[in-house]
Amino acid sequence: MPYPLLFKAISRKIAQKDMDLITANQQLRGFSKKLGMIVGDDHLLKTTITALQRLPHTAMKMEPVTCSC
Repeated sequence: MPYPLLFKAISRKIAQKDMDLITANQQLRGFSKKLGMIVGDDHLLKTTITALQRLPHTAMKMEPVTCSC
């Protein structure tokens, strides 16, 4: 079943805030696929994400990424 069809069907049965979370998650999934295509090494990307998820939240200091393009 295509996701858009599924989302349309459940959108009438769940709270809007929950639907917003689902939509955001789908957008993130699309971003992850595009990021994998750009990086070109799916295994590297997965292992890096897994390693970051295992870190304590206090150890993860987010810094803005800038492009020197």
